Amino acid sequence: MTPALLERPIPRLRFQILLALWCGLLAGVGGLVVLGFRKYVQHHFIFVPPEVIWLEPLSGLIALGVPAILCVLLSWLFPNRLGWPLAVAVLGFLGALSILLAIPSVDYRASVVLAVGIGVQMRRLAITREIGLERLVRRTVPPLVAIIVGAAAWLHGSRAWREHELLMRRPEAGAEGPNVLLVILDTVRGWNLSLYGYPRPTSPGLERLATRGVTFTRALAPAPWTLPSTASILTGRWPSELSTDWFTPLDGTYPTVGEILFRRGYLTAGFVGNVMYTGYETGLPRGFVHFVDYRWSVARVFTLG
Repeated sequence: MTPALLERPIPRLRFQILLALWCGLLAGVGGLVVLGFRKYVQHHFIFVPPEVIWLEPLSGLIALGVPAILCVLLSWLFPNRLGWPLAVAVLGFLGALSILLAIPSVDYRASVVLAVGIGVQMRRLAITREIGLERLVRRTVPPLVAIIVGAAAWLHGSRAWREHELLMRRPEAGAEGPNVLLVILDTVRGWNLSLYGYPRPTSPGLERLATRGVTFTRALAPAPWTLPSTASILTGRWPSELSTDWFTPLDGTYPTVGEILFRRGYLTAGFVGNVMYTGYETGLPRGFVHFVDYRWSVARVFTLG
């Protein structure tokens, strides 16, 4: 190594890397605030899993932290060309842009312009108040990490406790009660099922079930889209009687089939594939002890960032 590299202060580099990680965490928390505003203030469906309370900061840390650390290292290796203030400006730009792009009502071009302005202000802050910036970062990183870890523990713990509590309150089931399996195929046309005469064998399982039960040859969906139609099936009520709308979930006015079965001692569970309009936000999971909608995956960590 050259003498110049040996003279570089390692503690200062560590702080700069810590700042890069701080920007990633802050960007994730900022995105979480935006999602919370849309859900609890604007009352919109946000179409993300409950795990977003820790996935969003983690994805922000990964999506922003990697290029941010690279930027810091380059500014450390080539201080005359890049410089520490420029690295801070890039960090501020990336963090602000990731938050602004999460707001659907803000045009992406306006987001870029605003993010550039924030990056410029971050550069000025790094020049004029570097000590204050360092103190802020070192004091806020541990609470941010603690909040995220605590939120993840609370989410998974409360979910497990809810299932345990429901199981403890479940009435004794009668021995004469049959098993019940309700399968709903979303956006499937009857004339494309071999059960109803389609030439290709598209529904062999339904055909086997039909030989041992009753087949209705004429049935109409109660609504033209998923949420009110499914809500009508689960409650036995017309869509006009229910609260469901584009951004309004099913309320508790009428009991669902899951609630009725649970009151009779059934162990209920729901599994959905259409997370857009049958997930946990829609009110349809009422009555299910165990409910699975969003499947966690490593790819989801990156797509939320």
